[in-house]
Amino acid sequence: STAVPTPTMVPTPTPGISGGPPCIIAGTASINNSPAGEGNTVSARSKTGNIIVEAEVNADGRYVLTISDFDLVFDLYVNGRDSGQDSPTTTRGCRVIRNLQIG
Repeated sequence: STAVPTPTMVPTPTPGISGGPPCIIAGTASINNSPAGEGNTVSARSKTGNIIVEAEVNADGRYVLTISDFDLVFDLYVNGRDSGQDSPTTTRGCRVIRNLQIG
């Protein structure tokens, strides 16, 4: 019979990181009905106003937020201004499109 190698190390989870794939919220950001350009930001904030994650908008006005905090709803901001839209309740692996507009 062939000997089966015994693993010598068991990976340990990294503290503070929730397991499973993150929730991805993506879409477009517009300011005064025009796509927000590079250098503008989109952020997800907790209901107490803390920035959880922030991303830069690309040249086409598109953004992607990667959220690893689950079972929460976040306010979505463009350049520090509330877009009036919220994230859904975040879950592992969720994929959501939110097109944001501030004027």
